[in-house]
Amino acid sequence: MARTGHPLVGAWILDRDSTHPANPLQLIVATADGLYLGVAYGGSTAVGVWEATGPRTAAVTLRVPAPIEGVPFVGQAVIRGTVEVAENGLSFTAPYTLEVEAPDGTSSGEYGVTT
Repeated sequence: MARTGHPLVGAWILDRDSTHPANPLQLIVATADGLYLGVAYGGSTAVGVWEATGPRTAAVTLRVPAPIEGVPFVGQAVIRGTVEVAENGLSFTAPYTLEVEAPDGTSSGEYGVTT
């Protein structure tokens, strides 16, 4: 499906857990050429790709470095999710799974769906 004109394209404020008001928000951008860039409070980043799967739906794959202050690179999280943009285009839901990869590429396995 074409990404041009897809309602996910643009800048968003992402609240990964709306049940916790103190949860830091993340600013994200989904570009028309399929890139996903995100930055959260404190400077953590998420970089990945997305593709349209329907007029208001998409699949995303993101990589998030797992920084630990004062420690060399310890791995990254791989997030795979599905996005559904609301009909009014003002919000979206995105259940996802999380996989943790060590620096050598070995995986701890994929953890269940989170919304």
